[in-house]
Amino acid sequence: MPNPTEAEEYYQRIRTDDHPVPLGVLAPPLREFVRGVGEDIPQAEILPLNRSQDEPLYSRLGIAVRVPARDIKEVCPRLVATAIDLRLLTYDRDGGYVMGM
Repeated sequence: MPNPTEAEEYYQRIRTDDHPVPLGVLAPPLREFVRGVGEDIPQAEILPLNRSQDEPLYSRLGIAVRVPARDIKEVCPRLVATAIDLRLLTYDRDGGYVMGM
């Protein structure tokens, strides 16, 4: 599991990925994470890197999510649980911690 410094570096690579892809091209766990969060956790905002022909584009490296401060206590445990179910890691930039499989 990466330490917070490594996780921040990886996050920066995700956010600056020069080759984002449509949802259907993502690896199955990332694709299921985007779909699951979109359907089950409406307070969480999946952050696409770009758009192509009105379709959001995402990094193959990972998915960035924004949660309003007022919803953190309710939403974060659900995001982490979704990620763990899919064997993904989560990184909380504000808290500086990494969780997951």
